[in-house]
Formats: sequence, C-alpha cells, structure tokens
Amino acid sequence: MGWDKDANTVFSINRNTTDQSFPGNMPTTCTIRDLFTQYLDFNAVPRRTFFQYLRYFATEELETERLDEFLSAEGAVRLSSFIFL
Repeated sequence: MGWDKDANTVFSINRNTTDQSFPGNMPTTCTIRDLFTQYLDFNAVPRRTFFQYLRYFATEELETERLDEFLSAEGAVRLSSFIFL
C-alpha cells in the first residue's frame, strides 16, 4: 500500500467515545506494521457492528443508503449474502 516509509512510525491510539467498545488487547501506542500484523485480522468475517461503525463515517449518500439497508431488519439476509460473497 506504499506505507513502507511509515510502517515503523509509532503512533497513539486514542479512544474518542466511551459508548463504543474497544478491543482489550489493543495497545495504546504501536507502529502501523504492528497494528496490521498483530492486532487486525483482514480475513475475519465482519460483524454487524462493523457496518454500524462504517455508517457513522459514510459521507456519500449511496453508501449511507446501502448501509442503512444492510442494518435494517429486512436487510439482514442481504448483509449476510454480501459478507459471504
């Protein structure tokens, strides 16, 4: 991804809201390399909460509408189909 020059730069992870969970094993300081090799699992099936967090950050109307659809009770089956493509 072109992050080689920044991969070993240490940064802080700050929790900005108290109403959202934060993984207990996540360090408060680490490098980008450590974060992506030791703490994040890109092969994991995303949970519904992941899409709730995405919805919070969505800026495009089409993205917001799709996420709202996935997060509705009626869209649960469609979300499941989307996840397991």
